Amino acid sequence: MPAGLFVPGPTGALTIGASVPIAGAFGSAQNSPVAAQGPDGAAFVAGAAASPQIIWVVDGARPAAIAEHVTGPVTALAVDAANLYVGVGRTVSAYSRTTGSLVRSWTSSAAPGGVSQLVVAGSRIWALYTVPDPNGESQTGVAGSLVELNPAAASVVRTVTGITGAFCVAAGAAGVYYVT
Repeated sequence: MPAGLFVPGPTGALTIGASVPIAGAFGSAQNSPVAAQGPDGAAFVAGAAASPQIIWVVDGARPAAIAEHVTGPVTALAVDAANLYVGVGRTVSAYSRTTGSLVRSWTSSAAPGGVSQLVVAGSRIWALYTVPDPNGESQTGVAGSLVELNPAAASVVRTVTGITGAFCVAAGAAGVYYVT
């Protein structure tokens, strides 16, 4: 782990460990940036929607840096020790954290909607696909799907469909959990 990287304790109140400016990366109208933290503590944040969209990395050892340029808008991020996973539309793409190269992409034809969240659970990546309501805000009452991805495989492992009103997914020791 890089020297100086803040790692929160497993219990107790959360505290701000560092405040790192990313100059010009976010518009004043952007109120919900997409972010993920890797197992080593490095934080990845998708900047203001643009084409290409910039994904920044802050690792506590260096100033904020550009990790990737992707065709957005980015809707979800997840990170493991080897890859940065980026959700855009119906596609999840894996980028090597070492080289920045595109490793592979997956698109689920069986899942309705687009990728709204990504999580790493063990050696798998799970994507929550949802269909927003006409206002683009809530998925209540709309059937969504969970898609399981294996970073080492070129195709989707499985798709779980018919999850009505799911709006959040979290990784657990035994798998994934979703909230409706």
